Amino acid sequence: HRFALASDALYFTELLGSDMQLYRAPYDQSAPQRISVPIKGSLRFAAHAANRAGVMIEAQNFGDPGGWFQVAADSEHAKPAAIASGARAQDRGDLVSRQISVPTQDGLQIPVSLLHHRDLVMDGNTPLLLEAYGGYGQVHLPNYNPFNCTWVRQGAIYAYAHVRGGGELGRSWHQSALRENKILSTTDTLAVARFLIERRYTSKGKIALLGTSSGAQIPGL
Repeated sequence: HRFALASDALYFTELLGSDMQLYRAPYDQSAPQRISVPIKGSLRFAAHAANRAGVMIEAQNFGDPGGWFQVAADSEHAKPAAIASGARAQDRGDLVSRQISVPTQDGLQIPVSLLHHRDLVMDGNTPLLLEAYGGYGQVHLPNYNPFNCTWVRQGAIYAYAHVRGGGELGRSWHQSALRENKILSTTDTLAVARFLIERRYTSKGKIALLGTSSGAQIPGL
């Protein structure tokens, strides 16, 4: 969770798989209100004075560099802030960043983030790069990455499997893949690979695994 104090309420984010949702919790202890944000993905608060109402947030995802949005105290919608983008990358509108769920052999659901072209044809012929980490309870947020966007614009798919060992679904998700159970990070990744092949996102021979640092043991196994 991330939070910011304002004069009207406490604003906080909640992680839903790999995407973040914004809420406002009024100080009168009424129920938190969900705030809609135009970009679904990663959120962060700007530096903020607690004696001012409302907040400003930055939103982005794997395929959209995003921007800054203003949330007024009387609104349930975040609106683009009047800030010049400068040299920041611009969203071309040709990529889709979304999340799916993949079942494991033991009945759980693995969040998987996908980045692909808007006109993707599900015929099994698309090269796919599947990345996973699954360690130390870390949460991999869908932040904009120009390298992944370049890969996808060449006619490919980028997928990130939020496997057990990471922190996307809380402490139990992390602790379930420790020590003698660490192999679950790898079996989860394989389950995702099989699912993507079965659903014709890609096919055998066209999928590659990527893992760095602690995550390198996944493709290594």
